[in-house]
Amino acid sequence: MLNGMPATIVGVAPLGFNGTSLDDSQEFWVPIERFAALLPPRTLQERRQRSFAVYVRLREGVTSHQAEAELSGIAASLRQRDPAAWIDNQGALRHVTVMKETSARFAADSAAATLLLISAVAAIAGIVSIACVNLATMLLARGAARTRELTIRLAIGASRGRLLRQLATESLLVALLGAGLALAAVHTSIRFFEPTVRKAFRRSAWRSTGA
Repeated sequence: MLNGMPATIVGVAPLGFNGTSLDDSQEFWVPIERFAALLPPRTLQERRQRSFAVYVRLREGVTSHQAEAELSGIAASLRQRDPAAWIDNQGALRHVTVMKETSARFAADSAAATLLLISAVAAIAGIVSIACVNLATMLLARGAARTRELTIRLAIGASRGRLLRQLATESLLVALLGAGLALAAVHTSIRFFEPTVRKAFRRSAWRSTGA
């Protein structure tokens, strides 16, 4: 029962699925025609309500520029019917833009998103550089300590190629171990920071809707 109205469950989404929304608070989805029973009538009747996000798939052979041109014509017709509805909070004229869904996520605050990504990349690069320097120092120190061992092995008949293969194998094992630890750290970090990033994107989306 939804607001006293009977509803039929036609499917159950997997745990953690949020659809196309960056918000993580969805509990159910309903067809648009059922909104009248869940929301005030003005949500579907008032032209100035902006409660819906529109996602489309372009027909084969149609470019985003063609779709934007057609939508701009429709927008011009709607603007004549209600000019005030096409003025944003800053007094500027609203316009129609067609963009990829992934680009629209950052459209509300692209500068902040770019700064966030640059900061993250810089931080990761710094951490990786420090780790590489420490690992190189450790390998050099280990190599210096094994000079006597390698000299003795060469003296008793070991070939240089065999020693190089051994050292390469040891380095490869260290690299694989480091890569495994790095992937585990990345996975843990993503799960840890995901709620914070979702909240930031949600605030950005709300600012875009309000504008």
